[in-house]
This record gives sequence, C-alpha cells and structure tokens, in this order.
Amino acid sequence: MKTYRVERAVPSDLDRIENLLREAGLPTKGVSPLIARFAVVREEGQVVAAGVIEPLDGAALLRSVVVDATRRGQGLGQVVVNHLVSEADVPIFLLTETAPAFFASLGFEHLPRSRAPEAVRHTQEYCSLCAESAALMWRSGHANNDQPHS
Repeated sequence: MKTYRVERAVPSDLDRIENLLREAGLPTKGVSPLIARFAVVREEGQVVAAGVIEPLDGAALLRSVVVDATRRGQGLGQVVVNHLVSEADVPIFLLTETAPAFFASLGFEHLPRSRAPEAVRHTQEYCSLCAESAALMWRSGHANNDQPHS
C-alpha cells in the first residue's frame, strides 16, 4: 500500500481545493480564510485530497474533506481525516449529507442535531450551507475523550 505524505496547504492551493469541492458538490464558502489550516495530499505537485478543521470555542468542525474524483477509493480521504484528527485536542464535529458511513468507519458517531454545541450551531455549515437533513457526527480529538456537550 502506498504511503501518502500530508502537508499544509499554501495560498496557491486555494483554486485547486475550491475546484475539487465544486466538482464534489461541496460548499466553498468560508474556505479561503482557512487555507493555511488545510491538510493536503499532493501527487506530482497537484493537490489530490484535502480537508480542514475549523477551530471553534471548545470544539472543532471538520469540513471540506474532498478527494479528486479520479482518486477516490484509494484511502486518501482516510489519510487526510486521520491526520486532522491526530492534531485536534477538542471534540470534532462534522455535518454530512453524503458520507456518514465513511465518517462512521473513522470513529465518528451520530449525534442528534439538538445536541450540537453552541459553537457548532453558529457555524455557516450548521446555519445555512448544509441541509437540515445533514447528519451531525462527532468524535473526540486525539488527545481528548470528552463527551460532546451543549
């Protein structure tokens, strides 16, 4: 199995990441200010997978996890998510309409939206970018085993 190196995005990666997100039908709003926080996997210098953890008050929001359509099914999404989770020290939340099984396989658990922490409820994703039908999921960060609280 190939080993992938995860690194921080640079400002010139923004267009590529936004294009990957659009191609996957994911929102690009709010991505630009987070570009320096993105974790990316490159192949031949081009970003083929990316994701970011948006810091919140006492929590974090995993968002914008995307893999180039030609590279899906090769474990790149898992590599990015595991890297991001390993760096987090607060509970991590996410909203997904299309990939709850993928995130469950990485240790994320479903959580009723009514139990979303206040910090998550105030994000663009929770308020407007993701449909109300999007699954809310959570897991502890690498160094944190706390239960979610509202």
